[in-house]
Amino acid sequence: KDFRNGILLSVAVALPQRARALSALAFGRTIDIPCEGMVHIHLPARMLKLPEGQKAGAPFDRTLSSQKLASALEEYRHSYRPLFDDGASLFPSMHARGAAISEAQIGRLTGDLTERAFDVRVSVHRLRDNVATEASEHLASGGRAATALLGQRDEQTAQRHYDHSTGLASAQEFVDMVERQRSFEVELDL
Repeated sequence: KDFRNGILLSVAVALPQRARALSALAFGRTIDIPCEGMVHIHLPARMLKLPEGQKAGAPFDRTLSSQKLASALEEYRHSYRPLFDDGASLFPSMHARGAAISEAQIGRLTGDLTERAFDVRVSVHRLRDNVATEASEHLASGGRAATALLGQRDEQTAQRHYDHSTGLASAQEFVDMVERQRSFEVELDL
């Protein structure tokens, strides 16, 4: 169960999608490891947050390059996943043999895990926000990276909600200035 929960948090960060999309992940159907260090995700459009008219459209199709995630998924698939049942769902239920945990349960479980670890409940959606914020602030392409990660069409939305790089840069400059001033040696005439 702990390995499954670790995979849940890792995948939620590596694939910043909503709980509905995460609940649809199943080995051999929507998630595969095509070669060493690669994780392929293929989610039907109906599992994404889209207008109803687009839910029959093109699937979400991404390949992630991460040796650690791919290795962890392989280990989980072969050593831990069979302990639940002989199903393929990435996040199997502890209570309903052969079933995946629901999107609501993914949300509760994520909150419980983060609260236990950090004393703060972090929802799946907030994990998504954190990934977008980190991308905006630390990657050269800034808001465009967040837009691509979240699958948004409007770069301005990502910049408005996630790009705090100016504030981050200012805060870092202030920290640097304080550190420089700490190194001044001043003799007091007492």
